[in-house]
Amino acid sequence: MAYDDYINAGKIAGEVRENVRKTDWVGKTVYEICEYVESEIKKRGAKCAFPVNTSINEVAAHYTAEPNDEIEITENDLVKIDLGAQIDGYIADTAVTVCYNPEFDTLVQGAESALSNAMSMMKAGVKSSDVGRTIEKTIKDLGLTPIANLSGHSLEQYTIHAGKSVPNIWSIGSFNFPSEQAFACEPFVTTGNGLGFVHEGKVKNIFALASRKKTKDKEADEMLNFIWNNFNLLPFALRWLLEKWEERELREASLCNFSELVMQQQKFNEPMFVFSHILVPHPPYIFGPEGESISSVRPQGLESWENQEGYINSVKFANKKIQHVVEELLNDVEDPPVIIIQADHGIGFDFESSNPSDDGITQKMSIFSAYYLPGIEKNLSDDVITPVNTFRIIFNSYFNPQNFLKAFNNIKYRITLSRA
Repeated sequence: MAYDDYINAGKIAGEVRENVRKTDWVGKTVYEICEYVESEIKKRGAKCAFPVNTSINEVAAHYTAEPNDEIEITENDLVKIDLGAQIDGYIADTAVTVCYNPEFDTLVQGAESALSNAMSMMKAGVKSSDVGRTIEKTIKDLGLTPIANLSGHSLEQYTIHAGKSVPNIWSIGSFNFPSEQAFACEPFVTTGNGLGFVHEGKVKNIFALASRKKTKDKEADEMLNFIWNNFNLLPFALRWLLEKWEERELREASLCNFSELVMQQQKFNEPMFVFSHILVPHPPYIFGPEGESISSVRPQGLESWENQEGYINSVKFANKKIQHVVEELLNDVEDPPVIIIQADHGIGFDFESSNPSDDGITQKMSIFSAYYLPGIEKNLSDDVITPVNTFRIIFNSYFNPQNFLKAFNNIKYRITLSRA
């Protein structure tokens, strides 16, 4: 049954891919492309294995449309459309590059030639490193550069990346292809003067369940059950959930940890450590400053920092929510908790990763940190406060550093943590 499902999913994905190749997408939005391609997969009796990716120009992969995404394809764009079909969790993963700029036709040729040469040799017993060597040689012979840190991968039921990688360059640590496993071969190509490596982008809009652990929040648990029943552990996009939830309701469900934080203090009568990762104000920006629902239309371009107003409104809303949580945690308690509110990076309005300026670096590295240390009258303004020394400051505030150091020196064995 698994074999038949793989074959049928592959036929559907291949047919849709070829239709995508022949279609003129100039003037269409990314949202229109993703929705259309996904509907074509469903029309043929399969489900989408992941949200259709429509990645433009220097964006190598893994960009799918936001709800009502207005990014539009132009007559000079190089568009990578990645699609997958699944039947009962058995996945076919394929892609096509549509080029409207003749200057980059060789990139398309390089990717397709590398794929053809790799597929002609992939069979049981062949080393993955030999496939990587073939892909690398094919691409370099055309004066182009393979992307080293993107690769193909093994497939299993409801698992797209199942643990084994099919490299795009020769590499050590190879394996022999087994006889009964599915693989996706994915050559990635850049220009001859390209570095051959991609870095993580700022936009993250493809999600997947890591587990089915209940949250004790009725609405959030309802959402998790819906995701599991419809997508299992496969990736999904925000727009896929809009038929059941409005954007704001969806975000409220994903923000259930605000209410969970307040409840923690009521559940335990012993010391505890609680960590909560708050996703707001990450994009898409769908909250106004008072929490009102707003359109999540992204500005032209893929940089989320371009929408400064959207970011600032999300920060204002997050601040109100966090203030409410802090007030609830400190309301009528005999033993108030230590509270740390901390960002993982600063703003990026003026930060360009490829050519960072001094001002941009200062913005990015100016990380918000706020401490509430009950019973401590020490002024922390003299401390250098960064995420690196948060716990040093807290421990020094509550414990006598000299006594701690004396006890530490008397310990016979120590564990030293080093960081490369």
